[in-house]
Amino acid sequence: MLPPVFLSPHFFGKNRNLYLFLRNVLGVQPRNLSFYKQALRHKSASVPVLNGISDSNERLEFLGDSVIGASVAAYLYNKYPFRDEGFLTKMRSRIVSRENLSALSRKMGFHRFIEHSLQGTSRTVEGDVFEAIIGAVYMDRGFEVADACIIQRVIALHLDVESMETNDTDYKSQLLNYVQREKVTYQFEVLREGGRGRNDYYHLRLLVNGQAVSEGKGNSKKAAEQQASELFIKNK
Repeated sequence: MLPPVFLSPHFFGKNRNLYLFLRNVLGVQPRNLSFYKQALRHKSASVPVLNGISDSNERLEFLGDSVIGASVAAYLYNKYPFRDEGFLTKMRSRIVSRENLSALSRKMGFHRFIEHSLQGTSRTVEGDVFEAIIGAVYMDRGFEVADACIIQRVIALHLDVESMETNDTDYKSQLLNYVQREKVTYQFEVLREGGRGRNDYYHLRLLVNGQAVSEGKGNSKKAAEQQASELFIKNK
């Protein structure tokens, strides 16, 4: 359960707007705002600190990814006591997918506070920020509060888990099932890529039995593969 919220010194400081936003959206009263400010800082706006480490959100993103994974796994374990490991794994993958986390980040409004020097933010950047914010909650308030935040303020308010259960949007998995069932081969061919970590861009072509069947674009290879797979599955 989330702890009660009290009036904080941050309410009157220069970071008042950020503080109020985080408190209202997360249901958590931030104590050390520096964690959250770092979580919102993309590497394009970061500066080196020590031994090649920068003050970007990458380390908090790494931490948040693990916290989200553990919290969602426990949530699903308790919600579906009679479903097998395969089902739980598939549901967790849908909830923590880059596409879903990016949508959550934008829906909850984190994109308005991202610090970067890019030409606009991408879904990848927004998803990274979401993970980093959860990492910040963990560092600031501990796992119990971070877990409650994920369950009560993210899943309960912003996700329709029952709908996610019935709607399979993992098109690459559907592609793999198709090629196995039909005993055909598939291959993703890179047509163009760029960015190298700042604003990554991938343009791929999907070939089935050597024939080009669709193309996909995205800020990661995984996203581009998903788009190409979706076009093929929906049009085959």
